[in-house]
Amino acid sequence: MPDENNVSRETDEIEDQQPTDQDTPDRETEEHGEDNVSRETSESEEPAEKSEVGKLRRESANYRTRLRESEQRADALARELVAARIRESGRLADPTDLDPDPALLEDGALDAAIDDLLERKPHLKARSFGDVGQHDRAASDGVSLGSLLRNNV
Repeated sequence: MPDENNVSRETDEIEDQQPTDQDTPDRETEEHGEDNVSRETSESEEPAEKSEVGKLRRESANYRTRLRESEQRADALARELVAARIRESGRLADPTDLDPDPALLEDGALDAAIDDLLERKPHLKARSFGDVGQHDRAASDGVSLGSLLRNNV
């Protein structure tokens, strides 16, 4: 039968032979060592080059900001144009019933969108009431009640 003390001594010897974390070089340290070298060279660049890079970065950031603002303004103007065209068509009772999507600026897209909306919801159609007689009409050649009353006074 194996002696328990012998077994524990053998495991202790095996553990002593295996390298510990302190004995092996750390890969991360080696990788970071290379980064430190590249950082040192970038720090040793001339100040003029750094200022030029900074200037170019600020300039490109300014262009990106201006581009975003221009795109937002163009989208807002396109929406206003579509809304004006919807109002001008006179086919809807309330022009805000149709979303003024800039894609409706394409040929025939606005008319197709209005037709589709009115087909789905006919109650949104603008109504015309015709002449209800609430304004001055051109004088007719015949006799009128108004002219008779004026002459008899």
